Amino acid sequence: MTEKSPVAITRAPTFPVTIGGKEYLLSYTFRSIIRVKELTSKSLLAGNVWSEMDSDPALVVAILYAGLIGSQP
Repeated sequence: MTEKSPVAITRAPTFPVTIGGKEYLLSYTFRSIIRVKELTSKSLLAGNVWSEMDSDPALVVAILYAGLIGSQP
């Protein structure tokens, strides 16, 4: 008899965003969360990162980039 794992791995939810008149899907997987940390030294899991976006354009770009790579297979 095999036991079920207590952890279920599912695909991260996606949501649409329009950039430059074109619609893209963003999805924040652990891979994309780690990529933001590598690029900016900031964690998407920290609540303050979202308020820091106003004063850090590079962070905005990194977060959008991470969401785009998160929705790719």
